Amino acid sequence: MNAMGFGYARGWKPKLSRRPEAEEPPPTLIDKEYPFQVALHCEDVGLHFDRVGFLSKTLGCYRLNRNVYVHPDRYIVYMFAEQRNAECFLKPLTGNG
Repeated sequence: MNAMGFGYARGWKPKLSRRPEAEEPPPTLIDKEYPFQVALHCEDVGLHFDRVGFLSKTLGCYRLNRNVYVHPDRYIVYMFAEQRNAECFLKPLTGNG
């Protein structure tokens, strides 16, 4: 029995699968379609979480972002299709807007 109290037949466990349309395109295609990328330190994202979320949705940021680790720091990369949107995203977060 599992934690929920349901038992499985011997040797059988449910398989989780993703729908084919839910799969992500390769990173090279994402880079091609969203070439303007802004990296923010994860602590800055935490301090301005609501603002970052609002701006990324409003300015057409790619729906997923990337994490980049440069020991010991972690950065979150936001990707935009247009340069002006990436610049507008960055201005209020750097105090230039």
